[in-house]
Amino acid sequence: LATRNASLLKEPPVEKPDDPHDRYIVPGLERGLRLLCEFSRKNRTLTAPELARRLKLPRSTLFRLLATLEAMGFVCRNGNEYRLGMAVLRLGFEYLASLELTELGQPLLNRLCDEVRYPCNL
Repeated sequence: LATRNASLLKEPPVEKPDDPHDRYIVPGLERGLRLLCEFSRKNRTLTAPELARRLKLPRSTLFRLLATLEAMGFVCRNGNEYRLGMAVLRLGFEYLASLELTELGQPLLNRLCDEVRYPCNL
């Protein structure tokens, strides 16, 4: 689910003029979240020009987004490179803490059950 949501954030939104939910979308927030989703294992650090190109945003907009995310701890800057900050990790831990243990372990348990061909319970 998290991978699916991250891939949805990377794709530019489809214009639907008649969609009543469009009025609830906050463009600046959407751009900031799309920016965060550009970081990955392969792209641990990115420069502002790289991010501007990937997101098709003006550099001035991108710098404002980066400054906001840096001030809140979601990105860290080292020279001209940016990486994810500790606030992202904190959100991830909060998400994991909100899950029930059975929800978290069920997919692993299902794979184990399929592999050993024996009922498994948690």
